Amino acid sequence: MDLRVLRYFVVIATEENITKAAELLHITQPTLSRQIMALEEEVGAALFNRKNHSISLTDAGRLFLRRASEIQELAERSKKEIAVHKNLSGTLALGAGEYGSSEDLAKLLCSFQKKYPDVELQVFEGNADSIKEKIEQGLLDFGHLTEPVEVLKYDYLRFPRAEEFGVFVNSKSPLARLKFITPADCVKEPLVISSRLLVQKEIKSWLGTFAEEVKISATVNLPFHSIQLVRQGSGIAFTLKRNEVFEGVKFLTLEPKLPIRTILVWKKNQILSPVATAFLEFVKGSME
Repeated sequence: MDLRVLRYFVVIATEENITKAAELLHITQPTLSRQIMALEEEVGAALFNRKNHSISLTDAGRLFLRRASEIQELAERSKKEIAVHKNLSGTLALGAGEYGSSEDLAKLLCSFQKKYPDVELQVFEGNADSIKEKIEQGLLDFGHLTEPVEVLKYDYLRFPRAEEFGVFVNSKSPLARLKFITPADCVKEPLVISSRLLVQKEIKSWLGTFAEEVKISATVNLPFHSIQLVRQGSGIAFTLKRNEVFEGVKFLTLEPKLPIRTILVWKKNQILSPVATAFLEFVKGSME
């Protein structure tokens, strides 16, 4: 499949007008139409709905647009990675969540970039599942994740800082007067918890015999949304302590405590780019 034709397809899909796309690509409209028809024949599906002078993506076209964009991004990254430069340069792509150790990661990234100023950083924010998906697709070099996480496919380094797991409660709630929260305190409050099944399992284990009595009102993939729900009065939210201060909510630690650490993961048995290799050695040296 020709990368040039993929670019043609993406431009048409973006502009939704084959005449304008031909002008932007500096080719004739008939030539562009033939290229796209040949592409549709190659993939075995119609990618565009054509009606009078309008053009729009089919369901297959929308899926193909996503894949074509990913292929283009990978191709651009590959060209940067294999290019020979006097100094280390290229792109370091990393996925990260929102943790206490995010500050430690930011310091590592900034120090690494000071050492290699020609390296461009790309940081994708998401939960563990979305980050691992992008690592599998080859769109990210590393992921900064919280345990527990399935790591059979990955090598990893554990960050030394321990995360403080607890709950956010509304400042007006009677619970806000407590110094910490116990499983028994959670019985009468609707819970907002992570959508990750491994995290849910850890929370239920901590709740012990009270796990069957609690009510889960919402699941979220990022902690920011859980804090907003608590602020509006939607129960209590299990999450990691944040570095920021949020108005209208209070953070309480758990009793007994639930120890959590974060890890830096990368795909096993995969040849890393020169930039990713240099960053990994930099992190290892910093953690020794």
